[in-house]
Amino acid sequence: MRLLNRLNQYQRLWQPSAGKPQTVTVSELAERCFCSERHVRTLLRQAQEAGWLEWQ
Repeated sequence: MRLLNRLNQYQRLWQPSAGKPQTVTVSELAERCFCSERHVRTLLRQAQEAGWLEWQ
């Protein structure tokens, strides 16, 4: 995935929380990102590897 696409998806994840810790499900994130739960897991892994977020 291109960096710009990753940044756009990260922005969709970040905006509702304004960077504050939050409790959210994979299903809710999939709705925010307009993609499947499977793809959200990939996005989360990529963002975590880039150091953009921490997913527990």
